[in-house]
Amino acid sequence: MTGRIIVLSLCILLGLSSVSAQQSARKVELKPVLEIQYLLDQIEEEYRVDRSRVWVAGLSRGGYGAWRMAIQYPERFAALVAVCGETPDHYAAWLGDMPIWVFHGEDDRTISVKESDEMVAALRKNGNPVRYTKYPNTGHNAWDQAFSDPELYTWLMAQKKK
Repeated sequence: MTGRIIVLSLCILLGLSSVSAQQSARKVELKPVLEIQYLLDQIEEEYRVDRSRVWVAGLSRGGYGAWRMAIQYPERFAALVAVCGETPDHYAAWLGDMPIWVFHGEDDRTISVKESDEMVAALRKNGNPVRYTKYPNTGHNAWDQAFSDPELYTWLMAQKKK
């Protein structure tokens, strides 16, 4: 079995030590994704990385960051996992047929499930066979269920860039 490298990145907000959870990710300027790109470049240079199996995932504001990374660098990633994140749905066409799995809690009061509903609808309209899991009776913390689901990891391992 080959080793796996998992890189976790925190969403760093420019000039802010804290931000209200109710503040939309669309209104918060995130640190440029170029820094994350640089980090990934360094990891790929230093370690044996199967570049056809690099996935991007994030939750909450990190979900916004994962969408942003995939939209800006779709050629880099084999798949995207977004958990209770948001991004404007007009970017759906930019993602082509990238494998995507979206998770959201139906009772999320921080980032409305409507955000994921709209993006998933736009992706499907553009021909992307996106997977979508909505958890009933779940608020913003949909990540515990999403990341503890063994099917997610089976699905990820099946994703490879063409």
